[in-house]
Amino acid sequence: MCLAFSACSGSDSDSGINTSPMTIYAGDSVAISGANNIESADSFVVFSKKNYVKGFHIGQTSVKVNGKYTIPVTVKGKSTFYGDPIMNWGCSEDYVKANQLQGTLSPQSTSKLLIYNNVGKSTNIVYGFNNGSLVYVGTLVEDVYSSDFFDYLLERFFLISEMDNGRMCFFGLNALKETKATIEDLFEIGKDNSSPWVNICMPFSMSSSSSMSKIMNNLGNVKMVLRQ
Repeated sequence: MCLAFSACSGSDSDSGINTSPMTIYAGDSVAISGANNIESADSFVVFSKKNYVKGFHIGQTSVKVNGKYTIPVTVKGKSTFYGDPIMNWGCSEDYVKANQLQGTLSPQSTSKLLIYNNVGKSTNIVYGFNNGSLVYVGTLVEDVYSSDFFDYLLERFFLISEMDNGRMCFFGLNALKETKATIEDLFEIGKDNSSPWVNICMPFSMSSSSSMSKIMNNLGNVKMVLRQ
């Protein structure tokens, strides 16, 4: 979809550039009238060309038009798979309980794992804690919803496919800078089409070469809990 963001009237060549905040959807393009050059402050969120911007992933950023005018831009997602999980790394269990509004808290929850059932189209969302601080989020999604789930993920992450011991898995990042990024690991359990997907999100700081074992351990912990 291509939209138009018109300029306000003005006698100079670009003095009428409209600097009102813009809201677009991931995948949509917006032409900015009077723009000869556009620079995006965050190309992960907004991809910019000579006279238009395109929503790339959900988030907030700004673009500079003709080197002079700054326009705030918000990119929203079209997918309604489920509400975004809480990923305020380091927050407390009480914070998650107060802000996780979808689903129901499972009686299987512990001091290290908060488990929510039936969150949108996700079977479960699991919040993992270490010393009372949030360190990862896991979800379980049935294969029947995989298409909708990937639409949701692609609005938020770069995804790269890999083979892991005969299983297809995906790795993704949700920012171009490591200091802002969350790593995502998405695994298909088993080898048949009826297998659910397990998805783990955690801070990029945990994704160093030495932390892959931590990711796999977290995956194993989540699988054990969700399979009960």
